[in-house]
Amino acid sequence: MILEEHDYSYTPPGASPSSFQNYNGDAPIDIAVGTTVEMFATHKKPASSAPQILTPTGKHLTTPTGDAVVTFEASRAGAATLNAAGWCPSITSLPCVQPFSVSFNIS
Repeated sequence: MILEEHDYSYTPPGASPSSFQNYNGDAPIDIAVGTTVEMFATHKKPASSAPQILTPTGKHLTTPTGDAVVTFEASRAGAATLNAAGWCPSITSLPCVQPFSVSFNIS
């Protein structure tokens, strides 16, 4: 699963890949145990509300476009939220990134 500020891409096991879907925070995203979630990182690393359920893997990746990605694994069934802190770059001509949260139901 790839997760950005307002959209995500998730293909359940055995399903065909789909395009990115909008996420507006109204309902949790349903994912399966064993799913890896790649969340784009801001200046501060995103954090899991329940690390025993949505566990940080310790892996930090860089996409081909240079974006930082932090990975989490859905370790067991339950509910968890990933929280990304907002920040403003030191270059004032660049926009600030607002904080955002994404909730998950894991089964």
